[in-house]
Amino acid sequence: MTKRVVRVALLICDVPPDVVQKDNGTYFDIFRRWLEDALKTYPDADVATNTQLVVEPYNVVDKLEFPSHDRFRLGTPDAYDVVMLTGSKHTAYDTNSHFGPQLIEWMRDLANAPEFQHVKIIGVCYGHQILSLALGGECQQGTNGWEVGVYGCDMTDDGRYWWSDSVVSNGDSKIYVEQMHKDVVTKVPPGCDLLLRSDKYPVHSFVKKHPASTPEKPLAQILTIQGHPEFTPGIVSSLVEMRAAAGVFNTDVAAEARRRLGGKDGSGGEGEGRLGWAIWRVMLQDLSANVDDYVSDESRYAAINKLLDREGPLTDGFEGAEAAKDFLRRKCKILVIGAGGLGCEILQDLALTGFGNIHVIDMDTIDISNLNRQFLFREADVGKSKAECAAAFINKRVPGVKVTPHHSKIQDHPDSFYMQFNIVIAGLDSVSARRWINAKLVEMVDMENPESLKPLIDGGTEGFKGQSRVILPTISSCYECSLDIHTPPTAFPICTIANTPRLPEHCIEWASVLEWPRLRKNVKLDTDDPDHIQWLYDKASTRAAAFNIEGVTWTLTQGVVKNIIPAIASTNAIIAASCCNEAFKIATSCAPMLNNYMLYNGNDSLYTFTWEYEKRPDCPVCGGESMEVEVKRDWTLEQLMEWLSVQQKLLVKRPGFMYSTGDPLFMWGPPQIHEQTKPNLQKLVSDLVLEGDEIIVTDPNLPFHLTVKVTYA
Repeated sequence: MTKRVVRVALLICDVPPDVVQKDNGTYFDIFRRWLEDALKTYPDADVATNTQLVVEPYNVVDKLEFPSHDRFRLGTPDAYDVVMLTGSKHTAYDTNSHFGPQLIEWMRDLANAPEFQHVKIIGVCYGHQILSLALGGECQQGTNGWEVGVYGCDMTDDGRYWWSDSVVSNGDSKIYVEQMHKDVVTKVPPGCDLLLRSDKYPVHSFVKKHPASTPEKPLAQILTIQGHPEFTPGIVSSLVEMRAAAGVFNTDVAAEARRRLGGKDGSGGEGEGRLGWAIWRVMLQDLSANVDDYVSDESRYAAINKLLDREGPLTDGFEGAEAAKDFLRRKCKILVIGAGGLGCEILQDLALTGFGNIHVIDMDTIDISNLNRQFLFREADVGKSKAECAAAFINKRVPGVKVTPHHSKIQDHPDSFYMQFNIVIAGLDSVSARRWINAKLVEMVDMENPESLKPLIDGGTEGFKGQSRVILPTISSCYECSLDIHTPPTAFPICTIANTPRLPEHCIEWASVLEWPRLRKNVKLDTDDPDHIQWLYDKASTRAAAFNIEGVTWTLTQGVVKNIIPAIASTNAIIAASCCNEAFKIATSCAPMLNNYMLYNGNDSLYTFTWEYEKRPDCPVCGGESMEVEVKRDWTLEQLMEWLSVQQKLLVKRPGFMYSTGDPLFMWGPPQIHEQTKPNLQKLVSDLVLEGDEIIVTDPNLPFHLTVKVTYA
């Protein structure tokens, strides 16, 4: 009988000290011997007898050796089945390492490449930490000291399956492994599941499941462990004595390590038992690199296929259906911004429509108040990342779809992040965030590069009203062009919020517009930061109490400073369906896209109205012309400020002014410039700015600088 060959690319991340090499050889020798010994005792005797191991080493540290990607392609002679990363004395999170950052990037590319998702990836100790960083987790020096010698790790429910029940029955409730580390993973990467934890540290193992994984047939693409299943008590003893002599381990650490060397029965950990067998089971999986191979129910695409296969009035002899399906399910990469009420609906619709590669970004965590309309979340998810929980839910429920979460702010990412996507959908409740992504996508357009134009589908809801629109940056009207169509937020004069507050909103505006710059002038207000919102809430509450004003709440504070638009679940579902339809039309060219604005009103009945919103020539984002403002000759600069603050098409709260030369006219900060320019507020604009001159308006709400041409009435 022909043996099955399991071919392993071993990325060697360190060289063992001479005292270890003398009796045990290199890490290549140690890992190969451990895997061979674990295979010999594998519970399935037929597997043990009919499997051949081939291990090929790559010196990552000294030579920066990495396998060619061609060695991972299905059908390639001698293709690798597995990539395994060894332990190391080096620091995984050292950004100055001569090889670490490159290793992280290489592993990230391999793990995320759809064509290589059949390759199993195993990380041991340092490899566990490297994979965590590559996938978006966190790693740092531990705060509870060293773990050296055999430690028992507690298993989660998933951990029980992967490390015990999948290979043996009635295994111990703990699993025992030799340890040699102080650096630790502190956060499980997005899209991965925690498997093991110890009394000292919370993340000792995690798994990233393959897209074809189901509850009935779990499949692992990546498996890691913090401990050393390849270490014997003799190896650990040699390392302990060497490090104790060098002063790396103090007397107490060395003594505790010696006590733990042999584990429960003197033979060390379970490297040649459950640990080795579980790793072998993962290496023996047959994973697919083709989405079609693991979409179990093709009938779910029947309606979509019927639509795409149909010839249209302008498509005689249509032959593009297969290309459209291929792009939709394999090549199109789509970004959803926001995983709230609207975002959850959008993610569901995209996944069920057949989009295969979806990313979602949201920096919020789940509050219990979200559960009534954000249906991808459960009570157990409260306090967790919206993006991560939403992605996990979709990945579990819709085989063949890969949703990648990003728990971060949209402003945290460079242009290159957004450039990778074919379509962007904004499902946001924050006007300022929608303005930012709109301006970013317009700014990214390079007229010499058609790939730089990223269609933006913007969805928004307000009670029983909603809208969806398609924005082709620089071609169609943008989000900024139509600010005046939104329900205007209440604007309060500076003098009112400063001197005579009467409403809870006055107190909140006072805290954000006046007190924050005065007391925290060196800190930029982040309306997505819960600590910043709490600070504003505390200050607003104190001011409200001083003026006998009731009604200041944390939620109202957040709503006022972020200009949040309230939502209703049924409206979210309708607008999400519209957004998804537009994404589908753009991705497949099956029908003309919306041109370009759809308004929905569900107050009295189901009513929609569609029209083309024209570009504003003076739009500060896509127009190219400066905005002309007619100023009365008796206006002071402060009066101009008040006038700008109530303009619906600008939505500014705290404008500052500069001359077109860049010289300050009035600025809120830094303090020295503020004090220097503050007297200008009481001066006439006509004394400060000549007829026809341009000034630049800045504001924390603006993701850009606004150029204003001044004329006098």
